[in-house]
Amino acid sequence: MPSWVPDICNYKGYQHVDWQRRGIEENTKGGHDGGFFVEVLNDGRVLRVEGRGCDTVKKVTQLRRFKESKLQWQWDMVRFCMDYMVAQRKSGSSYPTGIPPLQALVRLVMQSRISELSPDEYPTRVHEVAWGFITWLIAGFNGIFGAAGPLGEAVELAASLLGLSGDEDFPETYEEAVFPGVDVRELMGWNQLTDAWQKDGRDVVDYMINWCDGPRLIETEKGYIGRGPRNTQPGDRIFVVRHCRSPLVFRHSDPGSGFVTLLGGCNLVEWETGEGDGIGEYETLWIA
Repeated sequence: MPSWVPDICNYKGYQHVDWQRRGIEENTKGGHDGGFFVEVLNDGRVLRVEGRGCDTVKKVTQLRRFKESKLQWQWDMVRFCMDYMVAQRKSGSSYPTGIPPLQALVRLVMQSRISELSPDEYPTRVHEVAWGFITWLIAGFNGIFGAAGPLGEAVELAASLLGLSGDEDFPETYEEAVFPGVDVRELMGWNQLTDAWQKDGRDVVDYMINWCDGPRLIETEKGYIGRGPRNTQPGDRIFVVRHCRSPLVFRHSDPGSGFVTLLGGCNLVEWETGEGDGIGEYETLWIA
């Protein structure tokens, strides 16, 4: 791909798109399709790409800024997570890629923190990071709804929505809901929910404040969750575009035409291993 294509993309304001640069010779090796599928017209204002529609944005959540209202920020985040868990339970499906919904939330929110861990910190530190986030979720739910019911009821309800138990079978439910195949009781010494709930969550909150400042949280029609551009709306289409490393979010200016507005890239949990990126034929999109 010509080296000037990314410069044109940035000129047009598509800074969030990470284009691969492939020449014709390189592009025909390793099973890649030959030829260029990204084209800029002479006026430099219209870009042609070959894309495959894979999913549609179903729900968008814009978190309030923490500095504006701590309570509203917390409510937005807790609501997004709990609504996702409830929706997955009602739909009868765990997740498009087969991983548990609670694990999907952990990966979405804590992904960069987990990626910073060294190999010798697995698996104990992974569970500490995961549990720090889960504890914050339960505490946040309890803080919002605790005054509306008997003491402890909101905690039990939050744990139940997340697929966890407050009784002695907590380790088994945690394993099933978060990381199947890992004996948490033996690894962490956790026997009940209260045993695991002995961690200061302030560092998790500090991390989350920075993590969620900017892109919107999105849920797709097929059940994927991730982060998308600020101006994403329900109904926007997610495409896999040739020679682009991440899925892109587009909005059709006219549903009956190939003219679209490129909103930016998106990051969907486990998208690479799912079925969504293998469905549909490539079509020509004109980014105006």
